[in-house]
Amino acid sequence: MFPDIMRRELSALARTLSEDGVRLFVGGGYGLWLKSEYLATNEIDTLRDLPSTRTTQDIDVFLDADVIADATKTEALQGALKDLGYESVSGAQHYQFSREITGPMGVAHALKIDLLAPEVQDERVVMDARRIRPRGVHWLHADVVPEAETLDQMPLELVLEAGGRVLIPHPFTFLMLKLFAFRDQVGDEDRGLGRYHAYDVFRIVAMMTVDEWEQAQEIRRRFSGSPRLKTAREIVASQFGSLPSIGILRLREHAREVGEPKLTDESVEQFIDDLAALFGAA
Repeated sequence: MFPDIMRRELSALARTLSEDGVRLFVGGGYGLWLKSEYLATNEIDTLRDLPSTRTTQDIDVFLDADVIADATKTEALQGALKDLGYESVSGAQHYQFSREITGPMGVAHALKIDLLAPEVQDERVVMDARRIRPRGVHWLHADVVPEAETLDQMPLELVLEAGGRVLIPHPFTFLMLKLFAFRDQVGDEDRGLGRYHAYDVFRIVAMMTVDEWEQAQEIRRRFSGSPRLKTAREIVASQFGSLPSIGILRLREHAREVGEPKLTDESVEQFIDDLAALFGAA
């Protein structure tokens, strides 16, 4: 199964970087796949029934302030990617890296790693509206994702095969990322009108544990003055606030495409209430 090959690749990268103190936060669809696998394997109770996972062939790797502001650590990351056979992607040099791997039935696939980071206010970094890198470093940088500001808040550490360790962002952080992604793609036909992002928002809420629900309330209080949290609350209210909302329509469309049986009228209504409560929009 392709996600298992991705797990092997990610574990190798994490192990290589462990001695350099480089922490890798895994977001995106693959981060959610790892979280879902962890919950199912350990039979951990969640707020709602676990929905179906979706496949992906990319790995979103977020770098925290400790890494993106440290030239030595970013150099270690660049070296590890090179040693493992990854090459910079043409047109996305220095923040997207790819290598060909052999999947099931001997079929070759291109596995891509995207580097992302929250905004960092530090004299050691150079940052504009799109990119961030350590000062003096030009061969590796990351996409700036301002809505990832809660990245270091209560992540989940997972041990992969052969001891590789990665961090999965807290569900509240995942929700921030996915709500903004949906907002940015909801009108884009070429990117599926944000359908799979709407589905991911549903999955993230369903996969939360009772402890994570309480932690989410604490994170929201810590960042109560954040303008990005205010925007997220507005997205929840306007695009996921009722059954006729565009986010709910896109969610239903994607569920029909993938044949998701757990998306009942009752589960959708619960989801709307849960999301509003999480962001203080109830």
